[in-house]
Amino acid sequence: MSPVSRGRKPKKGSPGRAGSRATHPRPEWFGASVRKVLDAAVVLRDAQRPRELEQATAELVGEELAFRLAHEKTGLAFAWWAEELVDAAVAQLKQTSRGDGWETPLRLLHGLSSISTAGLQSSVRAGLGHARKWLKKAQRPEWLDELARIEATGEIWGMRDAYGVRFAVIAGFAYPDETDPSVFLFDIDASGFIEIVSAGVFDNQDQAADAWRAHVGDTAAKAGLEVVEDDAHLLVLAHCRDDRNYVMGNESRNLLDNWFRAQRRICDLSEVVPLPHAESLFDVPDPSPLADPFVEWYTARHGSAPGLDAVTAMAGEWMEGTLPATWFSISPARVRYQLALISDWPEDSVTEEVKVLLPQWVRWLGERAELPEVLIERVVTVAAKGYVPE
Repeated sequence: MSPVSRGRKPKKGSPGRAGSRATHPRPEWFGASVRKVLDAAVVLRDAQRPRELEQATAELVGEELAFRLAHEKTGLAFAWWAEELVDAAVAQLKQTSRGDGWETPLRLLHGLSSISTAGLQSSVRAGLGHARKWLKKAQRPEWLDELARIEATGEIWGMRDAYGVRFAVIAGFAYPDETDPSVFLFDIDASGFIEIVSAGVFDNQDQAADAWRAHVGDTAAKAGLEVVEDDAHLLVLAHCRDDRNYVMGNESRNLLDNWFRAQRRICDLSEVVPLPHAESLFDVPDPSPLADPFVEWYTARHGSAPGLDAVTAMAGEWMEGTLPATWFSISPARVRYQLALISDWPEDSVTEEVKVLLPQWVRWLGERAELPEVLIERVVTVAAKGYVPE
């Protein structure tokens, strides 16, 4: 989905590649895909503990979602697909309940009970309810029932990269009686659309922090791990609470492994630690908190003031749709996002002037944040390349 300018053009719809029950026919690939996962679910029988089964289920689902993302052009309604997977697992369980093949679909349902979002949970719970009736005398591992009851411990740690637009939220989780304690990492990019870009389960917060630093790169190398005591990290997480049923097309395998689980963990966490209300970020803000100091800086640096209309338009676009905590933050990704927005503006003198001013704008913000020159130059270079004189 391309960014859409909201400051100078009306908001457009978000083009997803997914279908829905209400408006689209059932995708043809669902049947073969569900059968493929049911056949592959035999690997779940190797799991010996709740966390092992949860991870194996997440990877099993993620592998199939990644395959379909690469090979299907339409109908990528993953939430709808997951509902059919649950229904098929329940049907297979009923057929095999008096034989020897019931353990595979049963384990799949228990694994899904640990990662399913709210919309899918009722179907999973109903299926497991039927299983208890069908398998009264079967010897089932008692720990399977623990998967659905994973809970947040209330421990939360946060990190932020040097640019200030990439966040890590690390939260503690455990099954009943503190079985298989772990932490869940939410890697969130707030450069443009606020979104989870990667996620995962780790043994402890230090392990998760190291993985996040390695994934983000040098801008996160010196990021410290701190206990979350303010709303900045929780607010950015609240803006990721979105049980969406569409894909963008560029999701990583890591994100697809956690397609359902990341949203489930946000819900689990919110039951223990209330998340701030995620108000709309698209109400047009007053641009003066950024526009006024930029005009002062630019005038002192260049001996003349920039065009106020251009500065006002640039500041408004920069602020709209972004967290107030990141208004004064820059990054190469953020500038690319802004350039995409500006390209959607009408071609007029203000648009061209904003493109010319943008390198100076990000230099001012970088100097204001006291960023190392090497990090400032990366962003200035991106901003400068966005302006090509006629």
